[in-house]
Amino acid sequence: MVVCIGRGDISAFTQVPTDNKGNTPYVQLDSTHAYDPLYPDSGTALYAFASVAGGTGHVVAVSTVARDEVTLDATGPATLVAFWWGDGNQYFVHQAVPGDGFTLIDSLLPLGSYVQTAVAVKDVAAPGTYHITWDSGGNEGAQLWLVAVQSVTIPPTLQARVSGGSVVISWPGAADSYGLEMSSDLSSSNSWTPVTNAPVVVDFQNTVTNAISQPGQYYRLRKR
Repeated sequence: MVVCIGRGDISAFTQVPTDNKGNTPYVQLDSTHAYDPLYPDSGTALYAFASVAGGTGHVVAVSTVARDEVTLDATGPATLVAFWWGDGNQYFVHQAVPGDGFTLIDSLLPLGSYVQTAVAVKDVAAPGTYHITWDSGGNEGAQLWLVAVQSVTIPPTLQARVSGGSVVISWPGAADSYGLEMSSDLSSSNSWTPVTNAPVVVDFQNTVTNAISQPGQYYRLRKR
């Protein structure tokens, strides 16, 4: 998840975004960019959260109300996300048209003295240096962000805790391509069997509860 935020009060960037899915904390990327030279007390910042738990109704918010050519080196296949921020006016509607193969996916360009924004994306298959040029339809101040979102496969981690006479096994809910297996003998590679209990999702974690019936029980995740 990549979030770009503009604020009329630049001091408010000490408060990071939050959401309604329990993802925390969002991490700021790079530094806050002041809207120099005209509005040095305003600015924009970029935040990210890896392996976000999202879904229908996912809302990212900030705790304060806003008052008011980019080049990137990608190290591998990635989705490039470009943000454009500009200042509107009451005389004509600005555009925010991305070039260089980027596709506009959303924009907020009200007529009047408002801060305007737009976002565009582009998928790239190879490492390289990429850039984007925006056409705003007129001269104005603007800030640009360009970020590469790359997928990194990290094996899920099992966690275990004892609860009464049972062991509670949990792993990330997003790891739906993995199945839980158990064994009582690590000396045999053929001793692993699937756990038949269907996992229950609790706080975005797959959870299985098994009775402790042997001196030693071992668990692992195996990709299906």
